[in-house]
Amino acid sequence: MKTKYLSAMLLAFGSALWWAPALYAQSSTSGSPELGRPQFSETSGSSKFAEIFANASGSAELGGRQFNGSLGSSKFTEYRDLPTGMFTNAFSLNLTNTSHVDFLSLWGSHVGQRDQNFAAQAGVRGKYKLELEWGQIPHNYSNTARTVFNGAGSSELKVPAPLRRELGRILTTDLDTLVRGVQFDTSAITGLVLGTARGLDVVSRREKGKAALSYSPSEELDIQLRYTNEERSGTKPLGGNFAFNPVELVEPTDYRTQEASASVEYAAKAWNAQLGYSASIFDNDVNVLVFDNPFREIDAVGNASRGRLDLYPDNTAQNVNLSGAANLPLSTRLMMTVSRGWRRQDDQFIPYTINAALSDTVAKYLTLPAASLGQPGQNGEVIRSRWVGSLSYRF
Repeated sequence: MKTKYLSAMLLAFGSALWWAPALYAQSSTSGSPELGRPQFSETSGSSKFAEIFANASGSAELGGRQFNGSLGSSKFTEYRDLPTGMFTNAFSLNLTNTSHVDFLSLWGSHVGQRDQNFAAQAGVRGKYKLELEWGQIPHNYSNTARTVFNGAGSSELKVPAPLRRELGRILTTDLDTLVRGVQFDTSAITGLVLGTARGLDVVSRREKGKAALSYSPSEELDIQLRYTNEERSGTKPLGGNFAFNPVELVEPTDYRTQEASASVEYAAKAWNAQLGYSASIFDNDVNVLVFDNPFREIDAVGNASRGRLDLYPDNTAQNVNLSGAANLPLSTRLMMTVSRGWRRQDDQFIPYTINAALSDTVAKYLTLPAASLGQPGQNGEVIRSRWVGSLSYRF
C-alpha cells in the first residue's frame, strides 16, 4: 500500500516537472498551450539560454584549516564537520534575464563535508518556481563511548561468551559469607569490563532531499507541489534494563521518511477556495533490537539471558482538506473547513517476553491471540474527520 501511495506522489510531481520547461518557455509568448506534452517555443533554445545569462552574479568562499592536537569532545563537532586542509565554505550563482523576470539560482555550503548542503531555484517571477535542495547533517553523540557488545549498528547486540561466563562467575562468588547476600568483587567486575570494552563512535547521519514546484497561471489561481525524502542511518544511545539493573545499549538507526503535499487555491474578489492533500510515510528497517545480558547465559525466572525492545513501527499518515470563504449580502462572510485524515500502522506483534523460563507462565496468563504472533500486526487505523464553519457579520 505504501508503494502505491508513493508512486502516485512521484507521478504527480513528475508530471509537474514535465510541464515546467514549457511553462517557462511560454511565459514570454502569447497563446494557450496545446493538450498533451507542450511544445517548446523558439525562445526556449540557445537564444533563451543566452538571454538568461544577461545578468549574472556569484560568490565563492574558500579557505584552509589545520588543527594542533585533537578536537576533543564530540560536542565541538556535534552537528558539523571540520576536516583539515582546503575547503569550500560556500558558493552562489545567480542568473537573470534583462527584465529580471526569468531567474536561476544555485548555491551550496560546506562542499564535500559531512554537513554539506546544495540548493537550486529556477522560474519566472509571478508565474512559477521550481526548488531543489539536498543536504546532510551529522549528529555526533560521542567519540569516547565504550561497549562490551559486538554488533553495534545491527539488530542484535552480543557479549562474547568468555566474558559473560567470567562476569557471571564473579557475580556469584561470595567474598564475605558473614554478611547477608552475595558480596561480590565489584572492583574485579569494573576492571574486567573496562579491560574488554571497545571504543566506539556513536554517530548518526541525516540526508534530506526536497523538491517543490509552485505555479500561478493567473492572479487568482495558485498550485503548489512538494516532496521530501529524509534518511537517517548510524547509531545512537539507548537505555535498556534487566529487572532493576540498567544497561547502556547502542541503537541502530535506519529510518526513511517521505512526505508529499499538493494544494490548489483560487481567490476571487468575493470568494476563495482551497483543496489540499498531504501524506507521510515512515519506514524503519530495524524493527526489533535484541541484546545479551552480560551477567547471565541461561534464562531464569526474574533474570533473563537476553532482552528485547520493539523499535518504532512503519506507519503512514494522510490528510485531505477543503476550505473556502464567501462574502454574503448585508456585510456577512461565511467560512467553512472540512478535513479527513488517516493514520495507519501494521507492525508485527512480538511476544510478551524473550525469557524462555517464563514460557509456561506467559502461555497460562498472558496469551495473545494465536493469529497475532508472527503475523501482520494490529492493522491499526485512526480516522479523524473535522468540520468547522463560521458566519460573521460586521456592524
